[in-house]
Amino acid sequence: MSYDEEVPDDEVPDDEVPFDEVPFDEVPDGGPAPGDDGGSDVVTFTDEVGGYDPYDVEPVSEDPGPLGDRRILLAGAAGLAVLAAVIGWVAGQRIQSPAEMAANAAPPAASLLTVPVELALLEQAVVIRGTVSPSDETSIVATSVDGVQVVTAMPKAAGDPVEEGDVLVEVGGRPVIALQGDLPAFRDLVPGLRGPEIRQFEEALVRLGYDPGVVDDEYSAKTAAAVDRLYRDRGYEAPEADDALADAVDLAESAVQTADDELAAAQAALSGAEGGSSPPTTSAPTASRLQQVRAEAARAKAAAAEATRNAERAYEDARTAYYSGVGTFDDLLDAARAVDAARQAEAAVIAEQDELVRRAEQNASVATTTTTTAPDPTAPDDDLDELRAAVTAAERKRAEANRDLAEARGRLGRWMPAAEVQFFDALPLEVSRVFAERGDTPVDAVLTVSGSATLIESAVAGADRSLISEGARATLTAEEVGVSFDAEVSYIDAEADAGPTGEQYAIRLTPLDDVPDEAFGVSFRIAIPVTSSGGEVMAVPLAALSAGADGTARVEVERSPGSTEVLKVATGLRAQGLVEITPVDGSLAPGDRVVVGREGSTLEPYPDADPDADGETDQGQP
Repeated sequence: MSYDEEVPDDEVPDDEVPFDEVPFDEVPDGGPAPGDDGGSDVVTFTDEVGGYDPYDVEPVSEDPGPLGDRRILLAGAAGLAVLAAVIGWVAGQRIQSPAEMAANAAPPAASLLTVPVELALLEQAVVIRGTVSPSDETSIVATSVDGVQVVTAMPKAAGDPVEEGDVLVEVGGRPVIALQGDLPAFRDLVPGLRGPEIRQFEEALVRLGYDPGVVDDEYSAKTAAAVDRLYRDRGYEAPEADDALADAVDLAESAVQTADDELAAAQAALSGAEGGSSPPTTSAPTASRLQQVRAEAARAKAAAAEATRNAERAYEDARTAYYSGVGTFDDLLDAARAVDAARQAEAAVIAEQDELVRRAEQNASVATTTTTTAPDPTAPDDDLDELRAAVTAAERKRAEANRDLAEARGRLGRWMPAAEVQFFDALPLEVSRVFAERGDTPVDAVLTVSGSATLIESAVAGADRSLISEGARATLTAEEVGVSFDAEVSYIDAEADAGPTGEQYAIRLTPLDDVPDEAFGVSFRIAIPVTSSGGEVMAVPLAALSAGADGTARVEVERSPGSTEVLKVATGLRAQGLVEITPVDGSLAPGDRVVVGREGSTLEPYPDADPDADGETDQGQP
């Protein structure tokens, strides 16, 4: 018998069992019969003739059937229940009663902000800015007497010592010599010159082992000879008198000749009036020879001058070629030396020819003849007085002309150009920096020299001048290079200068500690204490002070967590953001914690507070 349709559970025959009551492991592997839609709760078995064949069963459908649907529904219902519970809990957390809301809106109890009472040395200070540099640093700006502004040798390097007599630099083939003296070289030192700088120069020559004669204020012939040796020992020729000085000698000689002629004429006129000898006359051969010598001297001088001009033109051509990139530096240097040689040769020719002319003039003066004449009895006495006065005036004029000639000739000799000497207050020094090398054409300093000491310069405002005195200690700090050291105020200018913010007094400080190399050229913060507590005192931040009803200062001391005590205190020096305190009543010791504020609240400042409570006046100088 077979059942092809669904039957309610309570009507299922005994040999058919509802699917949900069949043990899982007893369900045939084939599952429901083919064609079954899987929607029935009953598994249908087919009873074929010949008995049930368990291996001839239709495969079971993969559809879970009614039992699977129930399980899915149950799982979904459980998930919804859990989700609803979670949503309810969250909503319950967000919902507050009015009482809860009021409680949450109330501010929390403010917690105390405290700091310990400390022991500190308090100092009020004037704060300025300053720069550390080597002492007595001097820049050497070299120029050439001949106008050749080219560095031809740089014998000194950074770190080299500078001794008296050393050549610092060579420009245009000419040296710059270091000498000691407090007067700068403000003019050329030439023969015949007088002044205190001559004495300073001659003292330097003596220290170097040269003999300038009597050390005085006059540049003598011996001074010129010492200068000549000074240059030769260093491989150079000392400069000789220039054309202007030679021309001055020529003019002086001409003035002497004119004065002689005027005197001779006056004497002849007087002699004729008195019945003396006739005016002197020069023989024709001697006069002719003198004219010839003068003409030859003029030609020689002209040739020498032309040679100098040719050398100068050649130098200009070499200079143009060098700066155009066509010529070489050695060609330029050779041309410059040729100019120097030509000028020296011209000066020698002028001196030689002048000497020849002078001798010819002497010969002509000796070869004179005089004739005797009878006195003129008709000459009135007044005329004779005038003639005698003319002779006296002519004699005086000739004496002045001879004196001028001697001075002019005294200037002819070796001299020291101001451009070739550098005076220093003290030697030895040291080359600190070098800015030029051979072949450069500098317009600024070629090198700097300095002493071994360290110099700190700054300025203090006029309002703080009375607070600082020489000998005061200072602390210098430069955080950017991590350097700090102590110094002493060694100099304060007596006169004020006009600064950007008013009167300022220049000051100088001397370091008391070794200064590292990285400190040079750096701007330092300089703190100069002007008032001190004299030792360590109890101090608290200014924020820890409050004012009582009677105007006295008070601090609030935390005795235990949450428990405080208000104490009256006397205040003292204020500096570095702290104020000195001494308890008036109660006990207070270093390490006790005082209240400086409360979270969520603002304390009123102590009424005596001021902007300079840190005890420093920072002038903000660069």
